[in-house]
Amino acid sequence: MQKQQLSTDTQALINKRKTYFLEFLGTKRKNSRIDVYMQWLKEFTGKHIYDIDDKDVLDFLIFKDVNNSGRTVVHHNACPNLGLTHLNLCSDRIRCSVRHSAASMRIGIVLKLRKAFEEVGRRGTFEASTFKGDPTKSVLVQEYITFKHMEQGESGVLNKSAPKISYIKMKQLLENMKLDIRSRRGVIKHSVLQQM
Repeated sequence: MQKQQLSTDTQALINKRKTYFLEFLGTKRKNSRIDVYMQWLKEFTGKHIYDIDDKDVLDFLIFKDVNNSGRTVVHHNACPNLGLTHLNLCSDRIRCSVRHSAASMRIGIVLKLRKAFEEVGRRGTFEASTFKGDPTKSVLVQEYITFKHMEQGESGVLNKSAPKISYIKMKQLLENMKLDIRSRRGVIKHSVLQQM
């Protein structure tokens, strides 16, 4: 069917949908997460990207841990509430708190900052004496991420995640989906079914 053959109602719907999409594009975030995290780091330190060192990155990561933007409950290993998912009765708010998970900090923040440093030519292990290299690859920053893993492991609180599905259940699910698709005649072409 050619565009000229469409009814005026259909053409009006197409135009409204197109307008809605173009408005979405206009409001869509222009900056990537890499740009956002690097901007936050520069604002936090008050420094240019070439002047940021590993201590600045460490301070930023610790700030992200203490500014209540994380969701992972951490108890220190001597806390009587060890293993609980709340902090109501904890007396030590420095060692018992809500933090970013170590994995999300490593993947969500550190790797994004690393890409930003690489984009401006700061690659390789950071050397404090020469300010060469990527400060996210310093021993200090890596030790902090390792510390977070240890701290979260000792807290006895597991991160909430989606339930895992076994291989057998996944195989059964896929087989049921395949049968469901085959039972819908005329919906899916035969060549697609053969690929499954």
